[in-house]
Amino acid sequence: MSRYAGRSRAGRSRAGRSRAGRSRAGRQPIPARSLVALGVVLILLAIVVYAASQFLAGRQRHAYDAGASPLATYHLTAGRSYQLSTAGGVEELTKEHLLSSVTTPVCTQTAANGLDTAIKIDSTNDDVRDLHVFATFTATQSGAFHISCQRIADVFVDDADNSATDVSAALVLAATIIGLVGAIAALSGGYQLSAAAASRPKPVREAPAEHLD
Repeated sequence: MSRYAGRSRAGRSRAGRSRAGRSRAGRQPIPARSLVALGVVLILLAIVVYAASQFLAGRQRHAYDAGASPLATYHLTAGRSYQLSTAGGVEELTKEHLLSSVTTPVCTQTAANGLDTAIKIDSTNDDVRDLHVFATFTATQSGAFHISCQRIADVFVDDADNSATDVSAALVLAATIIGLVGAIAALSGGYQLSAAAASRPKPVREAPAEHLD
């Protein structure tokens, strides 16, 4: 009985060692050449994603999108706060003396029936670091309105109810992350290849035999 028990324990022990060996074999590191190839593929993918982001940016209609024009009307909800932006940005407005700590833009919302209503500005941003947003306001009515401000060519409400999601910015972020992972993979693989090449034994050249006269 004890011999059978001993054999059973020995068999389980060998099986355990076998499974452990297979587990260690299954966790082998990615080969260096594969890491380099993966890194190159990810970097190329990041370039494609970034190019797509720029393509979409040219078709979006936000104040910060190059060459964009504002929507004809923006949908507002009464009681909600919104931001007013311009393509030229805060810096341009301050240079033209349209915005300062003592100068508030005069803005209007025009309803579909042509009725104009003055927009009460809640706050202004005259710090050039605010980039495009120059003022905020709280909507007093719900509906679709054309937004305009005196002496400001194009006024955007980028956070209006009907403003599109900024897909371009999301793609730029994705391209950055993909490119960073790709660069790390490529550099890691390249380092491993370089270390492997340096560790290889160099062939020893035999000295020429001396001839005796």
